[in-house]
Amino acid sequence: MSHLVFNLATVVIALLMLEPFIHVWEHVAGQNIEQSAEIALVAFHSAFNLAAVVVMLPFVHLFARFIEYLVPDRTETPALRLDPLLLREPSIALHAALPQLKQQRDLVCEQLALLLRGERADRRRLVELQHNLDHLHKFLDAIDLKPDQARLWHTLTSMMHGMDHLQRLHERCDEEPERGITACTMKLLRSPLVSLRQYLQAAHPDPAVLEAEYYRLEHHRTRIRQAVIADMVSGDLEVEKGTDQLEALRWLVRVSKHLSRIDSHLQDAMQQDGKLPSN
Repeated sequence: MSHLVFNLATVVIALLMLEPFIHVWEHVAGQNIEQSAEIALVAFHSAFNLAAVVVMLPFVHLFARFIEYLVPDRTETPALRLDPLLLREPSIALHAALPQLKQQRDLVCEQLALLLRGERADRRRLVELQHNLDHLHKFLDAIDLKPDQARLWHTLTSMMHGMDHLQRLHERCDEEPERGITACTMKLLRSPLVSLRQYLQAAHPDPAVLEAEYYRLEHHRTRIRQAVIADMVSGDLEVEKGTDQLEALRWLVRVSKHLSRIDSHLQDAMQQDGKLPSN
């Protein structure tokens, strides 16, 4: 669609340029354009394509939005690719499930990022994600390990821990979205919100960094809670809004904890699986 629209715009520009181009060509060449038609055609083609780029370039963002309006995103949440036959070999099953767990973590975090910007999460995507998480949880639960398979046991344990926290993080996004939106309005939570947004945008997030932020927020939790209650008592903050802010504070603490634990367990599982170097 973008190719079609751009070419239509190019045609309009070409039609507008045609007469002026002929006059300029004949003035510069000193002869009728038909006497050098092939060269003139090549020059004209290059000229209107260049002109189209120059005209469209300043409006590239508007152009992108227009194309997105014409072709809205209807893609579904990526489905899990876990064949039950993989369960016959536990090591292969774990190796196949690990990137799927990482993918579901990233998809849930996309919805969390929306809430942390004060926007509504995509309800349809959250429903699809819940289906995928339940399917992945059942797959992991079906992996049968022997007690002497210590490395695989460790990997599966880490993945199950991460899976549990991921389910809870999904619940925070699905069942309590208004608390995330409320948190974005609180000046007292500005610093931890910025840190969490930056963590979600990092190409290679370090769980230790987020864990430190979680403990810092937990440390200041009582002070923030007291400040909100003080505003409620003084009348500077309505009781209903103050209650919402206290719930938002608890929500942010839980979200930070779940995400830090998810990534910590994922990192541990990937190291056991050989996809990351050991510390």
